[in-house]
Amino acid sequence: MHYMNGSKPLQLILLMVLSALIFSPAGGYAETESARKIDEPEQNPTIQNLLERIKVLEHQASKDTLQDEIMIAEIKPEYPALRMLGFTDFTFSTTDETGKSTGFREGQFVLHFSSALSQRVSYFAEVSMTPRKDAGTGDPTASGFDVEVERSIIRFDQGDHLKVAAGRFHTPINWWNTTFHHGAWLQTSIGRPEMIGAFVPVHFLGGILEGNLPSGELNLYYHIGIGNGRAEVISRAGDAGDINNTPAWLFNLTSRPDRFFGLQLGVAVYGDKITKSNGREFKEIISAAHIVWNKENPEIIIEGANVHHEAINGGAVFDHQAFYIQLAYRLPVLQAAFKPYARFEYSDIDQADPAFEMLDIFEKAAIAGIRYDLTTHAALKFEYRLQKKKALSEINSGFAQVSFTF
Repeated sequence: MHYMNGSKPLQLILLMVLSALIFSPAGGYAETESARKIDEPEQNPTIQNLLERIKVLEHQASKDTLQDEIMIAEIKPEYPALRMLGFTDFTFSTTDETGKSTGFREGQFVLHFSSALSQRVSYFAEVSMTPRKDAGTGDPTASGFDVEVERSIIRFDQGDHLKVAAGRFHTPINWWNTTFHHGAWLQTSIGRPEMIGAFVPVHFLGGILEGNLPSGELNLYYHIGIGNGRAEVISRAGDAGDINNTPAWLFNLTSRPDRFFGLQLGVAVYGDKITKSNGREFKEIISAAHIVWNKENPEIIIEGANVHHEAINGGAVFDHQAFYIQLAYRLPVLQAAFKPYARFEYSDIDQADPAFEMLDIFEKAAIAGIRYDLTTHAALKFEYRLQKKKALSEINSGFAQVSFTF
């Protein structure tokens, strides 16, 4: 009885709700005038304004989407994608060397071309134009410049561990030759070390495999190459074909340890057969090593190489050595624009070696200079050189150079 009495109010409420549903129009879903106005946006200013604002936003979103599509189309790479970079310099020199004059000299005019042919295939070329001393003479008349294709390389990047390249390279058996290339602005000093030239082959025509080796913090990197060796003129590569049937080969291994950021250690070995115009042939093995602290404060470059020659048909064995040490430091004053440097060079060439009979380099050289960066892309350099050849007196020379990239 108590339960029934407590449920009477609830029963009354349910009865009232049921009656309202039964007697309401449109099946119990009555609409008031205000409700109709809410459901009809054109009769409600607030709703109408919101809808107009939505239309504006939709139009703006469509416009932004179109702009994004245009930007994506512009960013999407197109092949080939060619870029070009140039270098040149002008130098004033004076010397007490017999037969040399004081005056100005135009440096090499160098152009670098790089082009992406696809995501994995790229091409690089370096062309130099060097002023000739005999310009305008001879028959036919000598041109004003020697044009040289210094490098011409096509490379396929399989990944970090394997890159396959073919073409004309700067021989990767020492650091300077594969770092500064042509363009005096790239290097700290005005001139390059004497050993970078005919002592070790500057160019290499053939194929090279390169990439990273799994080595943890040591960051080992390798080069393995095979191609044409020295031409009859030993300072040149066999661009038109090898002069004998024995290809040259090389192996290079470098390390850039994480613990010493900026440090690079490297060793290399190069093998070839030299054929002279008189038919004599020599086996050549070059071993080289370098230690480089590649920073501005300080910059330390140490390189050395041994060139071993052995006559194939019997005869004497010759070993030649050369090395240099370059130190530089960018001063932390005056916007760090000044960078003094010094370099010592030494070479021991056995003149009795028939393979090196035309090689003419200084035995010793001491160099001091300063580089002033006028802008990010132009530099002034002033350099003094004290050089000496075997059995000859010392030579004093002074140089001033402006070099730049464009």
